[in-house]
Amino acid sequence: KYILTVHDLFFIKYDDYRFRKTLQRINLLSILFADCIISVSEYVKNELEILGYKGPVYIIHEFIDDQFLNTRNISNGFQKNEYKVEKNKNYTLGFIGKLDSKRKNLLNAFKIFKKSSYNWNFELWGIYSNTTLMHKILKEINGDNRIKIMGRFNDSDKVQIYQRFLALFHPSYEEGTGLTVLEAFSQEVPVI
Repeated sequence: KYILTVHDLFFIKYDDYRFRKTLQRINLLSILFADCIISVSEYVKNELEILGYKGPVYIIHEFIDDQFLNTRNISNGFQKNEYKVEKNKNYTLGFIGKLDSKRKNLLNAFKIFKKSSYNWNFELWGIYSNTTLMHKILKEINGDNRIKIMGRFNDSDKVQIYQRFLALFHPSYEEGTGLTVLEAFSQEVPVI
């Protein structure tokens, strides 16, 4: 039996991968010839069916790391359900993920954020490559000191990173699960 795990099908829709065409063929053949697929969400299961996969798909939902289970966000200055945001106060919005992924939609997010008159910071945590999209992103944020690229981080620091945020800004077009959304919620950090 050939059992395959599938997190998402974004390799088909977005050209974020260096060897996209080769990977696309290999992945598609792997999916179509699998006897069984294990996926992370009903969304991905539906995408597999649209793709033409006829075999059984079992869903095992993603889970957050144990470090998120015994902590509570108190560092951002708010108590649960008491978000009274003041326009002139300095807050931090955050993003965690691959910065130069077209699917994450950060370029459009920056354009919207830059129009804001709020005195907020926007921290970007995650990896990126020397891509055309990353050059466009850097050009877009050039001169706006409110937007800071924080770069790579250790997974063991994730809880403290979320606790810096007033909210997680998650402008992604689509997600298989949206693990960062689940992690933010575990820290009582709202998601935009």
